[in-house]
Amino acid sequence: MSGYDFRSLSSYDFELLVRDLLQAELNISLQTFKPGRDGGVDIKGYTDHKKSIIVQCKHYVNSKFSSLYKVMKDDEVGNIAQLKPSQYYLVTSLPLNPLDKEKIFKLAPAEFSTTERIIDSNGVNNLLNKYPDIERRHFKLWLSSINILETILHSAIHNRSNARIRAINEKIKYYVTNENYYKASEILDKNHYLILSGIAGIGKSTLAEILVYQHLQAGFEFVEISENIEEAWTLFKPDVSQVFYYDDFLGKTSIADKLGKNEDKSILTFINEISQLKNKRFILTTREHLLQQARMQYQRLADKSLNIATCIVELGHYTKVIKAKILYNHLYFSDIPESFKLELIKGKTYKTIIEHANFNPRIIESMVNSVNLSDLSAQNYPAAFIKNLDHPYEIWHYAFNNQILTPSRYLLALLLTARENILLNELQELFLSSSKFNVRDFRNAIKELDGGFIKTIRDHRLPDELIIRFHNPSIVDFLNGHIHETHEFLDDLLMGAQSFQQLIRLWGNHFMEAGYIRKAILFNPANFIDALERLALFVKREGNITFWSSFDQRLLHLASVYLATKQERVKSLILAVSSKLHEHVTDFRELIIFLAHISENKIFDAEQYNVIWNNIKVAIVEESHNTPSIRAFTDVKDMVQTFQTAFAPEELEQLRFEFVAYDDYKTEFSKMNISRELESYFYLVKEVAEFWDVPVPYEEEFNSKMRFLQGEETKRDDRDYDELKHHRNEERYENLQSEGEIDNMFSADSFRID
Repeated sequence: MSGYDFRSLSSYDFELLVRDLLQAELNISLQTFKPGRDGGVDIKGYTDHKKSIIVQCKHYVNSKFSSLYKVMKDDEVGNIAQLKPSQYYLVTSLPLNPLDKEKIFKLAPAEFSTTERIIDSNGVNNLLNKYPDIERRHFKLWLSSINILETILHSAIHNRSNARIRAINEKIKYYVTNENYYKASEILDKNHYLILSGIAGIGKSTLAEILVYQHLQAGFEFVEISENIEEAWTLFKPDVSQVFYYDDFLGKTSIADKLGKNEDKSILTFINEISQLKNKRFILTTREHLLQQARMQYQRLADKSLNIATCIVELGHYTKVIKAKILYNHLYFSDIPESFKLELIKGKTYKTIIEHANFNPRIIESMVNSVNLSDLSAQNYPAAFIKNLDHPYEIWHYAFNNQILTPSRYLLALLLTARENILLNELQELFLSSSKFNVRDFRNAIKELDGGFIKTIRDHRLPDELIIRFHNPSIVDFLNGHIHETHEFLDDLLMGAQSFQQLIRLWGNHFMEAGYIRKAILFNPANFIDALERLALFVKREGNITFWSSFDQRLLHLASVYLATKQERVKSLILAVSSKLHEHVTDFRELIIFLAHISENKIFDAEQYNVIWNNIKVAIVEESHNTPSIRAFTDVKDMVQTFQTAFAPEELEQLRFEFVAYDDYKTEFSKMNISRELESYFYLVKEVAEFWDVPVPYEEEFNSKMRFLQGEETKRDDRDYDELKHHRNEERYENLQSEGEIDNMFSADSFRID
């Protein structure tokens, strides 16, 4: 039984719902008049005998009967008398008792003819029960309902993600169905995975969260990935319906440190696995330019099959009508004073906003947040709105420079250099590395920034720790631009840096086009190189901060720094770091790229180049001998294949021997319970064996286990796994054809929530 309170619907949404229900109930066609000064008409139609039917909708979710009665008595009775309909209906989201209905009926007994034409919230719910197809079409109604939310929250498999789920539920009321939703849904249904890509703030995460929530409602388990794809493999349950969500899987502004060793390979392996299973979904988001960078840097991510399932969320997909609804929903449900909304309406500023070239849901969201408008008057609100569209980061600029103290500003700049999801105590240690600030400054800064610039989150994996994140990705974009223009805190960040990884984050993705902060660094690179010298050989230290980059990553970035600065000190650092390669290498592909760049650009003379190359060869042997694994052997094979003539025969024989002597293949693949994972693993084993021209180890055991797993998976697929059916609104929001209709939507009455 439906029991909605309709709070997630705007006045306009409520009218569309009532129209659809009465069309079904009365078996006639009804026309909706858009919200505004309707003169007593919200919905109108005609009977077979051409007698007029008028429906008045009153979406009074926060009001009392006395308010509804007063409006009906003072305003609507006169309208009814002028319109003289054959049938008149009043539909309200308020619950009414029989005495309430009788009192309203007496205002216009001839037009109502019966109290049955006074339909309250209970009556609307009864109609929804009678016409469940209409209920399903209005997905915003049922998806955001308290019943659905409570069902999800009380499910044992979700109880560690309640805060996240509630946050998604809160977003639903703002969402406007558009072509992106239908396209993404179809791709996800067909492929079981989806990559949402687009510019910052366009709505990738919101669309992804809507899709996640729909799957939660259908009984899927929610798995949110925050660090790397290994989290997904760890939580993978073959017999459980699961939806995996990986937001910003290539990072928020740069891919410099996001993809760890073979992360691209692991992601593709996971995608391949998901695509074969009916009870799994995988949703990823990334900014479009980062996806293009990743495709250039990581060949596996350039796989043409990925293009099939890439849903590009482009601003061009937002029609004028969709933009109008996005703005309308955000204003309708916002907590800003009514006077601010009226100012947008008076001068028709809403038209300028809808038509603005920089229209972006994230900017709209920030400009209807009362926290960001504390220093604005209602009269100045329209001009400030347009200014922030003209200069998208202006809203953060004002708050950063005028509303927060210096320690808070420094903390935000520092957070740019920190790893994603940094723990509170780690961030405090970084903060205190500057002699300018103390513990009290840190605590006050966290309090000042929390909820505005940053958000603090408790992770179920670390229940006693707080995770710190930027509240909004656009803050990162603003800070990059701000430091580029002003150089504020740049020297402090360089002198206070505690890890090489922090410097990498400031420098950006090695050989890609220079970012904002890199340009600021290049204005006077001496301090940056000082910091590089201090941290280039740093591995670990006492305290909480243990994140650091591998030496192969350092070489790649140092080569980039040298090519940009031509500083001899950087060449010395490259030689020194190469001597440490035997201690830690994560990805020999990075070394292949590094060698290509130093050779092509003739950075070193022959003697220096040989020193670096010998250091790399030592690292290769160490990798094979000390940390043997199929991934290590694959990396070694790739390196030898690329530079085979540089290896002496005895060196090649040593590497071949390490592969043949390794005897843990059977142990490794015996732990695998998914055929695609096993297939990927053994493909690598076979590839390396063929390269060294040796027999494939344990081939018979592998084939036997593969047959067993494939048989088990076929049985699972034959079980009763129903495909998730998205109940989409077949009557997609009708287009508003004229300027006048959009004007009606943005009338003074249209934002009233009584």
